[in-house]
Amino acid sequence: MGRYSNCSALTWEKLLFCLPALNEGNNGFQTAAVVCNGSLSEGMQMPKTVRFLLGLVVGYAVGVAAGVVLIGLFSGNAHDKSVEVAMTSALIAGPVGALIGVVAALMWRR
Repeated sequence: MGRYSNCSALTWEKLLFCLPALNEGNNGFQTAAVVCNGSLSEGMQMPKTVRFLLGLVVGYAVGVAAGVVLIGLFSGNAHDKSVEVAMTSALIAGPVGALIGVVAALMWRR
């Protein structure tokens, strides 16, 4: 419990914004208390690590979905099309989508 024992409304969003501030010394603990007791201030931004991971996961999922649709529409393979769709989507389209998602997430700012 410790530091957050008096935080009745601690949410994941507040925790994600709060944890990077804890590594910055005494001001970080004051920021944690403000975030814990109040609401997020307008000036706080999502940490790069969270944006990176979010872009990676969402980009991979979108890449796999796009790969399934594109291979399903344009592949002429008849006898093992399901294997082609699964492998190409997971190993080619997914990682390409993840790279695009990471670049987009790191460039995006509120």
